Amino acid sequence: MLMNTRSILYPSIVIVVTLFLLVPLIFFGLDLTDSGYSTTIAWTQALHPAAADWNINTFGTPLLAGLWFKLTGNTSVLGFRFFWVLTMLAAMLAGYNILSRFYDAKRIAFVLVPTLILAVFNSEEVIVPEYHNFPPVLCLISATFFFATFGKGSVLQIRALALIAGFVAAFATLARLPMFGWLLFMLGTLVLSIIWGEDRQITIRRGLWLVIGFVLGVGASLVLLSASGFSLSWIWAETVDSQRANIEFMRSANPALGYMPLWKSTAIRYGKIIGMGSIALALAFVWCWVKWRVGERLSGSHTKILEGVFLIGFATLIVNIVLNGAAGFLGFHYGPITSILLGAPLLAIVYLFVADFKTISFEKRVLFLSALAFFVLGSLGGSGVWVSTFRHGVWLLLPVVLLETETVVSQHVDFALLRSLVIVGVVALGITLRIEMPYRDKPVYQCLSSFQHPSLAGIHSSAGRVEAVDGLLAAMQQRGIQPNDTIQSYPDGALIYFLTKTIPWYQDSWIGMQWTSAEDLRRTASTLTSQPLEGRNVFPRWVVRVKFDPNSAPSLDAGQPVVSYVVGSNTLYYGFLQQPASRFLDSLWDIHGYTVAWQNNGFALLQRP
Repeated sequence: MLMNTRSILYPSIVIVVTLFLLVPLIFFGLDLTDSGYSTTIAWTQALHPAAADWNINTFGTPLLAGLWFKLTGNTSVLGFRFFWVLTMLAAMLAGYNILSRFYDAKRIAFVLVPTLILAVFNSEEVIVPEYHNFPPVLCLISATFFFATFGKGSVLQIRALALIAGFVAAFATLARLPMFGWLLFMLGTLVLSIIWGEDRQITIRRGLWLVIGFVLGVGASLVLLSASGFSLSWIWAETVDSQRANIEFMRSANPALGYMPLWKSTAIRYGKIIGMGSIALALAFVWCWVKWRVGERLSGSHTKILEGVFLIGFATLIVNIVLNGAAGFLGFHYGPITSILLGAPLLAIVYLFVADFKTISFEKRVLFLSALAFFVLGSLGGSGVWVSTFRHGVWLLLPVVLLETETVVSQHVDFALLRSLVIVGVVALGITLRIEMPYRDKPVYQCLSSFQHPSLAGIHSSAGRVEAVDGLLAAMQQRGIQPNDTIQSYPDGALIYFLTKTIPWYQDSWIGMQWTSAEDLRRTASTLTSQPLEGRNVFPRWVVRVKFDPNSAPSLDAGQPVVSYVVGSNTLYYGFLQQPASRFLDSLWDIHGYTVAWQNNGFALLQRP
C-alpha cells in the first residue's frame, strides 16, 4: 500500500508544481510576431490548409498543434497557450517516468523543477506550441517507451513498447525533420548494446519492431495529411516555392543576425556553451583544490559560508543584469549566463560518463547517451545561433546531472558546488526573466490592462498595446471585415490573422524584418496582375499596416508622438519598418490607390478603392 501511495504522490507533486509554475505565465504579455506566426500557421493548417504556409522541415508541428482547434473548438490565444501548458506537463511526466527507472522518486521531483524553469522560463520562450518546443516533447514521449523496452515484461509487451516508441518517433520527425535522428540514435544504441554484451537476437527483434513502428507512424502521418486534403508531393512543391525567399535572404543577410548555414550556426552555439561551461567547470575544479589543499585551515562551516556567499553573489549578478539590461543592449539574449547554465551540465555528464564508464550499468549508459543525443536533437535546426535554443534539449540532461552529482565524489571537480551553481543560476535567471520580460512585451507588473476582444479574453498587456490592438480589432469589425476574409497584415503582424480569423493574402503570414524577400513579393504581385482580371481586384480589400516595432517591448508605452501613416510614406517610428519588403508593399498599395481608412498609435487600416 505504501508503494502505491508513493507511486501516486510524486507524479501528483510534479503535476501540481508544473501547473503552479506555468499557468500564471499564460495570462501576461502579447506577442504579435513569433507566437503570432506559430498560432496563425497552426490555425490555418487545421482549418484553412489551402491558405496555410507549408515547410517540409517543420510543417508537422503546426499540423499536429492545430488539432487542438479541431478537437476543442477553442480559437482563443489563452486556450492555445493552455495547450502549451499541457505539452510542457507531458514533458515533465515523460521525464519523470524515464528517471524513475534509475533514481529515487522524491529526488526526481525536486530536480525536475529547475529543469522546467531552464526549459521554459526564458526570455526567448514563446508560450504556444511551436517548432522549437513541440517536437522535443514528442521525442521525449518516444524515449519513455524506448526505455521501457529494457525493463521486465513479456515478449509481446516488449515488442508493443518498441512499436509505440518508433510510432511516436515518426510523428516527432513529422513535427521537425531533424528529429529523424532520434530513430537513428535508438537503433545505434541497440547496436552498442550488442557490443556491450546484450543478447543479440532479442536486441535485433527490438530494433525490428522500432522500425515497424516508425513505418506505421509515417503511414499514419500520410493518412493525416490525406484527411486534410493534401499530399506530400504538394507540400514539397509548396516548400520549394516558399523557401526561395529564404535562400535569397540567407545569401544577403548579415551573419550577425544569426542566419547562416546550419553547420556554422551549430558550431558557434556549441562553442559558446562549451566555452562558458568550461568556466563553471574550472571554478568547481579550483574550489575542489582549495578544499583538498587548504581544507585543514578552514572548518566545514567556513567553507559552507564561502560557498553561500559565492552563490548569493552569482544570483545577485544575474538579477542585476536582467533588471538593468532588459530594455538595453542585451535585449532577449542573455548568452553568457545561459551558456554557463547549459554548458556546465553538458560537460559534467560527459565527464561522468567517461570517468564511470566501467562501473555504471548498461541501462545507465543508455540513459547518459540518450541525454546527450536528446540535447543535440532538441535544438538542431533552431532559429539563428542564439544559445537559448539549446534549452529545449535539457529535459534529460539537467536532471541526470543534478541527480548524479548529488552523491558523486571526485578528487578533481567539486560537483556539489557545480550542482548548486546551476540550480541557483537557473532559478535566478528564469524567474527574473519571466517577471521582467514577458516575451516581447512590458514587465509583468506593467501588464495590468485586459483586452476586450473575445480572442484575447483573459490576456493582460501594457496599456498602450491593449489600447492599440483593441482599437484595431474594433475598427476592423465596424468596417465589416468578417472571418475567412482575405487581408494583408505586415510587418510582423502575423497574430492579426488569428485574432480576426482572416486569411493571409500572401501565403507566408509573417512578413518579418529580414526574412521576407521583396523579390518574392514582386513575383507574387506580378503573377496576380498578369491575370485576365483587372490587377487591383486580385489584391486584398483591407490591409493592416503595423506602425511600431512589435519586437520592442516599450514601443507603445514610451510616450512617442503619434505619427500619421500616409500610403507610400516611410515616416514611421522605427527605421526597421522601412525594410525592402515593407517598402515594396507600401508602394504596391500606393500604385493601386489604397487609402488610409483608420489609424491609431499602433496600426493603420488601408482600404482598396
